[in-house]
Amino acid sequence: MDFVIATKMFAALFAIMNPLTNLPIFLSVTDGKTAKQHAAIAFTGAVSAFVILMVVLFTGNHILTFFGITVNDFRIAGGLLILAIAHSMLHVETSRISHSPEESDEGREKNNPGLFPLAIPLLAGPGSMTTVIVFAHKAHGLPDKLLCAGVLFFICALIYITFAMGERVGEWLGSTGMNIVTRIMGMLLAAIAIGMILDGLIAAIPALQK
Repeated sequence: MDFVIATKMFAALFAIMNPLTNLPIFLSVTDGKTAKQHAAIAFTGAVSAFVILMVVLFTGNHILTFFGITVNDFRIAGGLLILAIAHSMLHVETSRISHSPEESDEGREKNNPGLFPLAIPLLAGPGSMTTVIVFAHKAHGLPDKLLCAGVLFFICALIYITFAMGERVGEWLGSTGMNIVTRIMGMLLAAIAIGMILDGLIAAIPALQK
């Protein structure tokens, strides 16, 4: 693995876990809480998401092998899943694949919704897990896995900072600014999803490369 692939991993995960896109949901489930509670919930969500995705990073390929699923199959299926999320982002809609209104309502009733619904399924949801497994397959040896872990840590740190400063960031960007960011990330995510699907198809059917 080189830094180009690591950059692609960062771009894909940032588009899915985008703290600006998910900020309105964070503010919704933390409504009425103090600034200190906001920071605590943001920390819980970011750390929980990091731990979950680290487990996926180191065990994802073994799970696929256990169920007899090839990485190429997973690339195609995962690409279609991520493409559906990207479609929702382009229309500035909350994808029910990664998060549902019912989960948001349940999380709002909890004292600390950092683990649910913020970490699961909002941040470390199906799209994030799929992306981590696909890129983990490109990692060879511990140094590559540590590079992937560094990408996860950096993204989760950005999520914590953005969520902890959520109200100020929301006021600064406004709804229009957030919608613009969401659409840009959706377009980027759609391109990455198409690349994953094509990689899977070409690897599974070598004749397509010709």
